[in-house]
Amino acid sequence: MSKYIKSIYILFVIIFFVIYLFCFPISSTNNRIPKLELHFIDVGQGDCTLIITPNKSTILIDSGTENQKERVIKYLNKENIKKIDLLIGTHSDSDHIGSMDKIIKNFEIKKFTMPNYFDKNKDFIEIINICRKKNLNIIKAHKNMSFSFDNNISIKFLNPDNDESNANNSSIASLIKFKNNSFLFLGDIDSKEEMQLLEKYPNLKVDMLKIAHHGSKNSYNNYFYNTIQFKIALISCGYENKYNHPHKIVLERLYILNKYIFRTDLQGNIILKSDGSKIYSNKKPFNYIKY
Repeated sequence: MSKYIKSIYILFVIIFFVIYLFCFPISSTNNRIPKLELHFIDVGQGDCTLIITPNKSTILIDSGTENQKERVIKYLNKENIKKIDLLIGTHSDSDHIGSMDKIIKNFEIKKFTMPNYFDKNKDFIEIINICRKKNLNIIKAHKNMSFSFDNNISIKFLNPDNDESNANNSSIASLIKFKNNSFLFLGDIDSKEEMQLLEKYPNLKVDMLKIAHHGSKNSYNNYFYNTIQFKIALISCGYENKYNHPHKIVLERLYILNKYIFRTDLQGNIILKSDGSKIYSNKKPFNYIKY
């Protein structure tokens, strides 16, 4: 290799390293700065997210199916969770609330909220029964309901309106803000409901979007994706699930839009941490498409 070519090669490597170091927003964490933690627990074809604030308040969004109860409880115990300050059941589908009665049974729950609309399935009935035994009130979730933690963390429900006719579109959509960072959880709402969110909140912008309905094409809306300007896409689904989630059109659009993609089916448990301005991750984004 000539000296000229070698010099060009070394220069290219240096430029690439500098770009990677200073332009890649998902990076190693600085443990000295208090952070908001978001733990996306791999529960197969389902949803379960543990949120821990800098002051150690805890929020749990969904719980996965009933057969994931031991995994979820083990994960909470590993994180030394004794109580849950806010428990959110986004809607009554079993892949979201199947283990929730076991969570309520095994942990101290300060507040528990679910939508007013629900399917009276086995999982929901078990939740009702354990709530009665523990004298735990179910707060009926509605649009613009809000909770605050640590004086600088807010959770605002953008949905439901309580006028929906199905469980998926009655999902609680949670907007979590910590200083300059924001995170949006959509449950299983469909693409029409996403458009309605923009009608209600036209200035909605977030850093991270938890992709609705495990990456279903029925919950994909290109205009919604473009408008809210998120950089990080989180998909929770089961490996090689029977629904083929996430669907090809969703992955293609995320890839074209140059989003940082994280998938529990291919990467397992995923942890994001925010210091209020930067977002860090325990794993690199999964930025190529696998069908």
